[in-house]
Amino acid sequence: MGKVSRNVRQLVAESNKTLVRIAYDAGLSKCTVSTACNMGKGRRRVSLDALARIAEALDVPTSCLLEGCDYAI
Repeated sequence: MGKVSRNVRQLVAESNKTLVRIAYDAGLSKCTVSTACNMGKGRRRVSLDALARIAEALDVPTSCLLEGCDYAI
């Protein structure tokens, strides 16, 4: 999951959106989005549905979170 959280962090940073804004757009809590950014640190995990919602809020395919991509936001 470290790769996924790294991809989420990178895309969040590139989006110039706050975690609060992404959470609002995704219909998730800020805690869930934050957890997605930190999954590789042995903490809680996030569901695939939540990752798909985060990807939608970031306007990227879910595969970019899972596999990484050179997607310009």
